[in-house]
Amino acid sequence: MGGLHDVLLTTLRESLRREFIVNEIKWLRLVINNRDVARLPFMTYLIDKSAMIRNVINEAEYMGARVRFGVTAVRCTAKNNNYECLVHDKDGGEYVITTRMLIGADAYPSIVDLSLGITNGLVLRI
Repeated sequence: MGGLHDVLLTTLRESLRREFIVNEIKWLRLVINNRDVARLPFMTYLIDKSAMIRNVINEAEYMGARVRFGVTAVRCTAKNNNYECLVHDKDGGEYVITTRMLIGADAYPSIVDLSLGITNGLVLRI
């Protein structure tokens, strides 16, 4: 393989804890119209994503983070070495969260990412 695949695989091996690995995948089988077309070497891992996320949340809370569920970021700004995010909660409330550190775990397209101009989103050109 080589290149990016090797970099990603090395990163996984060095950072992913064994307890989250459900299975190691070593081959990719390509089937088209119910016909085996190819079998290719392809090393990757099947992980227990929910256990891994629970662990990350527990570690973040242990280190002092406050994790909020049921809150949707509407807009975020950087202000005086802090971040301010206007959020809506699941009950329809609206308020501002001010924090020194911000992790936008709001999936793609990330409101946190877009409103802070971190990567300006992913643009696909076809």
